[in-house]
Amino acid sequence: MIIIKITKYKAQIIFIILLIIMVSSVFVWNKIIPKDEKKEETNPIDVSDANNVPSIDAKLGTDIRITTGYLLNYTTKKSGIWYMSSGYIKTIKANKEETTLTISEDKDSSNTLEAIISQNINLKKGTTIYFVGNIDLSNGQLKLSTIDQTPINFKNVTEISFNDLYNNITLLSKTTFTISGYMITDNDTYKLFDSKTTYQNNNYPGNYFLINWRDSFNLTGNDNVKITCSLKGTYELADCILQ
Repeated sequence: MIIIKITKYKAQIIFIILLIIMVSSVFVWNKIIPKDEKKEETNPIDVSDANNVPSIDAKLGTDIRITTGYLLNYTTKKSGIWYMSSGYIKTIKANKEETTLTISEDKDSSNTLEAIISQNINLKKGTTIYFVGNIDLSNGQLKLSTIDQTPINFKNVTEISFNDLYNNITLLSKTTFTISGYMITDNDTYKLFDSKTTYQNNNYPGNYFLINWRDSFNLTGNDNVKITCSLKGTYELADCILQ
């Protein structure tokens, strides 16, 4: 009889322990795990050290998660970098106002970049040149300031091989950015600011992106949004879709 009671009490104790474990598991699932998921969803989608252009350049070719402010900082700095490199003129076309060149690493390379300089230069196809210029983010062209047949002695420029420059521009054109920011609508014009505060205090060009949507549709009102786009220029986004 005593043995039966002890066995009965043991079963009740085991049942209570199991019940406590089950209740605790439900509590953990409903409280802790959703909290972690919410934390992940609300984390800023900034790139680490996004104020540093090379840190974003290293991620080109993938979908980069970033805020509007950081992307504006990147595009502004990127378009202002002067690159110094060398290459081989595959084609050249000049008029009184400017010269357009197609440049490759060497005679046999099929990787080419288009470059423009605002002057008529006296060079021929097949010439190896040294050049300094920056990148036009709207079309990937090089906007050159100097061309020479001998090495250029410039300070405050970024020296880069032609292939690295080509790869950087190519990857930039293929990169999509998932951007968080504050969007305002003005009829058929859409602007993306870093935040509502930025919009209220700094509503002028250079502090927002113009948005070009991939599909035609109408949006109204102002709100925080997350969109995925490619770059169309220093202050313009293209092929945007709403997340």
